[in-house]
Amino acid sequence: MKYFYWRGTALWTRYPIRGIGGPFSLGVRTTGTDVDRMRGLVEGERRLNILRQAEVEGKDPMFTLRTLRGDRSLTMPKKRTLPPLHDRPAWRVIGLYWFNHMRHTKSAAKHDRYHLAAGLARFGSRKVRDISPGDIEVWMKEQRTAGAAVNTINLRFSYLKAAFQYAVKKLDRARRLSPSFDPTIGINKLPGAKVRRFLLTPEQFEKNLEYLNSFSPRFGLFYLGLWETGRRPREVVEYCWEWVKEYTVEGRAIHVFEVPGEAVKTAEGETVVISDRLWREISMLAYRHGPVFRNTLGQKWNSWQYYQKCLDEKFHGKAGVIRDTRRGFVTRKVETEGHSYLDVMKQTGHRTLATFQRYLVGQLGRQAAVVNGKGKSTDFVQSVVNG
Repeated sequence: MKYFYWRGTALWTRYPIRGIGGPFSLGVRTTGTDVDRMRGLVEGERRLNILRQAEVEGKDPMFTLRTLRGDRSLTMPKKRTLPPLHDRPAWRVIGLYWFNHMRHTKSAAKHDRYHLAAGLARFGSRKVRDISPGDIEVWMKEQRTAGAAVNTINLRFSYLKAAFQYAVKKLDRARRLSPSFDPTIGINKLPGAKVRRFLLTPEQFEKNLEYLNSFSPRFGLFYLGLWETGRRPREVVEYCWEWVKEYTVEGRAIHVFEVPGEAVKTAEGETVVISDRLWREISMLAYRHGPVFRNTLGQKWNSWQYYQKCLDEKFHGKAGVIRDTRRGFVTRKVETEGHSYLDVMKQTGHRTLATFQRYLVGQLGRQAAVVNGKGKSTDFVQSVVNG
């Protein structure tokens, strides 16, 4: 009995059993009376002998111990046969898309999740087989009646459609949704979506920059960084001095930001070249650590609505928005300066040509030059960009 001891009302043992390790409970309890304690010790000796025999026979001692203690964890649940995906709630379809694909994207934690939740709130509790294309169309029209913008409605529909298409094409055959149960097939987006065609010209940019520098040189430097790199504002705010590297290319010093994937929307590390003009500005900064573009508190920029408002009031809406620097960069580099699409896409971080072409405002000028036959298209675009 030297291996046994009471721990409260439970009987424990120090006997070493390979596969269990350390003191363990035998599942014997007592009421506290001497007679009951003696009974418990006898029962404990019996259970310990069973464990020792299981160890000799090579059985799983932990499974044997759980059997002796009557653990509920040993009761294996019956294997359930899940109903087909079309007979389950729509939240399951949206959840599979989110869990297996969307949550791994860089922008999932921001507006993408918000727009996907709109479809989840409307159709999540309904079974997939009960959702018809008419229900989708009614949902879109109701949002329009409630005052939602056409672009917002179309974006919400795009995410809902992507969830169903993921269930139709990407899931394994055992769980795949039949195309006949996809309610988004044949549904078109609402007409009237706005396409921003505003082009921030170099002349207007210089006016904006001069005005910003007059009362906030720190934001002026950030605005210049957007214009010279052609990157997304939410990426440029993350650039820090630790990412700055210097290379020698054809005898010339080139400075770049070696941006890790955590700071890029596509979650892939990229090399962003720093222009000579931008390098002259940031090289004069007194600090060489942390964020390169800092606000008045010495932290990275999180908001620029105030400066956007100042630009709108100064130039009466002709200054464009802050993110127009990216569209202006693409247009002037491709349409005006004639650089290769691939080279510019490498700098701006675009993955597909279809998305990249949305930033080519000058394409309309080239098309007009072809139709009207007024000189070379590049000359016509140059006149458009220069106003």
